[in-house]
Amino acid sequence: MIDTLLIDRTPRQTRIALLAGGRTIEVWSEQPNDPLPRCGDVYLCRVTGRADAMGGVFVTLGGDEAAFLRDPTLHDGERVVAQVIVEAQGGKGPRLTRRVALPGRAAVLEPFGEGREVSRRIAAQDRRARLLAVAEGLSVAGGLTLRTAAATQSDAAVADEVRALALEAEALRAAVRTATNLGRLWPAPPGVVRALRDHADVARVAVSSGGVLAWCREITAPAPWTHAIAWNVAREGHGLFEAMGVEAAIERAVAPRIALEGGVELAFAPGPALTAIDVDSARASRRTALDCNLAAARAIPAEIRLRGTAGLIVVDFIGLDGDNPRKQVMAELRRGFARDRRVQACHGLSPLGLAEIARRRGGVALPAAMLEPCPHGAGGWWVSAAALADDVARRIAREAVRPGGMTVICAAEVARALADPQRGGLAALEGLAGGRVTIRATTAGSRDHIDVARNVA
Repeated sequence: MIDTLLIDRTPRQTRIALLAGGRTIEVWSEQPNDPLPRCGDVYLCRVTGRADAMGGVFVTLGGDEAAFLRDPTLHDGERVVAQVIVEAQGGKGPRLTRRVALPGRAAVLEPFGEGREVSRRIAAQDRRARLLAVAEGLSVAGGLTLRTAAATQSDAAVADEVRALALEAEALRAAVRTATNLGRLWPAPPGVVRALRDHADVARVAVSSGGVLAWCREITAPAPWTHAIAWNVAREGHGLFEAMGVEAAIERAVAPRIALEGGVELAFAPGPALTAIDVDSARASRRTALDCNLAAARAIPAEIRLRGTAGLIVVDFIGLDGDNPRKQVMAELRRGFARDRRVQACHGLSPLGLAEIARRRGGVALPAAMLEPCPHGAGGWWVSAAALADDVARRIAREAVRPGGMTVICAAEVARALADPQRGGLAALEGLAGGRVTIRATTAGSRDHIDVARNVA
């Protein structure tokens, strides 16, 4: 169970880490003023072509990027309001739905829907009847569904949350009525809000600075259920993620190959259609095939969740003889996925030793967010210039406890990423440093070797 939520922020990037028992479970990141469609964004779009074989249509969101909307009843040129449910990745555009929803902790309000429902996960009939009465007693426009969390909250708290959602829904309907141009009508809630919404029972919420705390309180203020959160400013400051082992977990999550105890290794090969995971026992010569597969089955669910891997995932286990060993491996694999709500199916093992996993897509996976193709190697990947620039900003934030300006010496492409005005540019870095920041591009050394030094008066 998730027990700790960590938040670190610079003007370039916000990062959120979910921990359980000191172990990093998930890491999310987002950039301010990100022009790319994010899960939860609502757009006014236009149909540009039919995709009958896929049961839907292609739409434009107002820019160059095309998106897919599963609704075969629409026609070319028709305008429609839709919400992003899967972000673009792997060369595929985002996926949309016409069922627009504004989720809260205890309720989900559909601005253009109707009816009153209670989550099917609430099995007790007396609780269902009470919550349905609460839902039907609220005079708000749209379709309303009370979530599982509503069963543990007071009727007054549920009503307060629904009224807050109703204000958002009315603002969205007003934006739709007045919209003339294609584009984003309503932004998705910030990642901090989504993390707090979906993990209500965390024991600790720690932020990296007082400034980050003020920002968190500002963006969460509209949600009534956030008012009781006991925020904690971590003494580690902007070194919070490193102190808690999150930086090491991120480094592991973007590695194409990782080693497990006992010599077993896992190789990850993400592609546009599926992600392949190979179980390699070459360094585990003293272990049986079953032992190696069980070690891999115990590790794979956590690695998939940490990386944010989604869609179709195929695991190539070491070949096993007999049904019983195969059943043991699959039982271990399914046990690991028990707490992952995004896993939709887990099948196998096939006669060839393959397990197939379907995991619901959402945001962009960590490797896709941080890596880019390496121009010097066929099929290789390296850390993107933007990700290196994000790390520079965090290093500046950690050094900012001492007065004075700073000098950054880095590769030219990293220097360009640091100066990107969409991410705050030089002004944002100088705000972090509390003084002048000088960026010097160099061709000496490796691309990922970056010096950040305090200027000496």
